[in-house]
Amino acid sequence: MVLLGVPMDAFPTWLFPLAFVGILSLFAVRMLQGARFLRAQGRAIRPVLPEMSLFGESGASGHSEASFLTKIGGASRVLLVSITKTELAVESIFPFNVFMYQNPYDLEHRVPISSISETHQVDANSVRVTFVDADHNSHTLRLYLKQPAKFVSALSSLGVASNTSSERTRQG
Repeated sequence: MVLLGVPMDAFPTWLFPLAFVGILSLFAVRMLQGARFLRAQGRAIRPVLPEMSLFGESGASGHSEASFLTKIGGASRVLLVSITKTELAVESIFPFNVFMYQNPYDLEHRVPISSISETHQVDANSVRVTFVDADHNSHTLRLYLKQPAKFVSALSSLGVASNTSSERTRQG
């Protein structure tokens, strides 16, 4: 057998186990770095749904609409979405949160209910949520949920403006 133009018997026998251990070590270091960063920010390493949540779903998908990169770099079935009386929380589950702790795809947010400007159900399995963060930057997330109508209903019950498909039909 030949690897990169070199016969396999020309490689030392210790090379492949060393490479394997090296790669595992890099993963471990990245996970420890991510866990330390999450703890420093006061975020949970293994997030759970709050007991008093009005809506909660694990295994959701979604993407931010901030840029082309965030639209194509979303999350698939690794988001934990919850609504309490005070906030909307969207966060990644373990181990994805320790690898993506810097939030490069603008997906992880804890948003006070008063900062949400609008939510609406886009289609049978997705909702769009628009809000302003603490720095007064506007964000729009599209979340793919198992129960999008329940999500919109929970936010509407807290006074968040919703624009359901039936309301859009009447307006148009």
